Amino acid sequence: MVFTNDGITLVELLITITILGILFSICAPNMMKAVERSKDMTKEINSKLLQSIIQTYNNEQLAEGNKLTNVTVISKIDIKNEDLLLRIPHDLDWDMLYPIHIDSNGIATIKYDG
Repeated sequence: MVFTNDGITLVELLITITILGILFSICAPNMMKAVERSKDMTKEINSKLLQSIIQTYNNEQLAEGNKLTNVTVISKIDIKNEDLLLRIPHDLDWDMLYPIHIDSNGIATIKYDG
């Protein structure tokens, strides 16, 4: 059996690990910021979609008793009207949503964090 010295040295391995560590330390914070921005965008888009659905529903109601009013929507159980629930996409992520306040006139307003 013949052995050759074609392997990598410890110095080469340490240099490679150091370079990878530096690259990771540069990229990791940017990735975390990108994930946080995408969560914020998802919450905003979901909230605007639900706000639009509620606002459209309230505008279509001729009888004042049918409007969704005086409630802050943060989950599906806050919406008691079955007709309105049918308009909301079944795959809406209710965990990714800013609170939506509906006043006595049926006007929906998104309550952003902070």
